[in-house]
Amino acid sequence: TSNGIYVCTGGSLKQIFSSLIFGSKQVKNLSSKPNKKDLLFVQELLANRKIKSVIDKTFPLIELADAFRYFESGKVKGKVVISH
Repeated sequence: TSNGIYVCTGGSLKQIFSSLIFGSKQVKNLSSKPNKKDLLFVQELLANRKIKSVIDKTFPLIELADAFRYFESGKVKGKVVISH
């Protein structure tokens, strides 16, 4: 949304700074060590549609190298998913 906040949980410094400099959204960086309690909390937020995960592109496992190249291209606007 136009008043949304982009929460970055990883990525390269180039991607983070590009979002800050060229993006029109607020950017918050989140660094954490995952644990079961927090993952269950995030699962509940997703289930109740309080937050959403943005999937940019999905690659089959056989195209893993292509997925990494795409991720490193700096064009990613969400999660890159590897499926089997």
